[in-house]
Amino acid sequence: ASDVEFNNCLEGLLQTKKTFIIKASHGANSNAIHPFCDVENSKTYNLESAQKAAASSVSSIVEPSEAWMIRMVKPGVIVQECYVAAKEDGTSVKDFGRPLELKILTVWGKVVGATLETRPKEFWVSRDGLVWKWQEDQTSSGLLTRFSKKGKADTKRMDEPTLKFIRDKLS
Repeated sequence: ASDVEFNNCLEGLLQTKKTFIIKASHGANSNAIHPFCDVENSKTYNLESAQKAAASSVSSIVEPSEAWMIRMVKPGVIVQECYVAAKEDGTSVKDFGRPLELKILTVWGKVVGATLETRPKEFWVSRDGLVWKWQEDQTSSGLLTRFSKKGKADTKRMDEPTLKFIRDKLS
């Protein structure tokens, strides 16, 4: 889309008080993600902030440690709707302040399994929806963690009610 079309899109979202996220199309691991999910906050929910977020996202740089597939994506911007996830008891389903989001892995168009985006090495979701919880946090002791500094040994494990919620939704 042209800059004018993109700005018209942003203006339309803002005028109708839609919630949205601006993020880099070439991003990974929460690179260049800008939420516009609080329509009541006039300091951040405005056209100028959205334009700055888009400029920041399109100019963001992918870490050299990322897979070559991510590094080959042409820089751009994605605008997606914010979504609210809540358990039946009304409590929020979030992890580190972000919604629960499964990253689905495929090989030649076939689903192999999935991981939780915020905790890729805490558990594995098999192709048939079964959740396999690792004995320890694989991120904190992995080779990639030692070199890229991603993952922390002192990261708090996911609570059991949230893990049960995920299992229930996948069954």
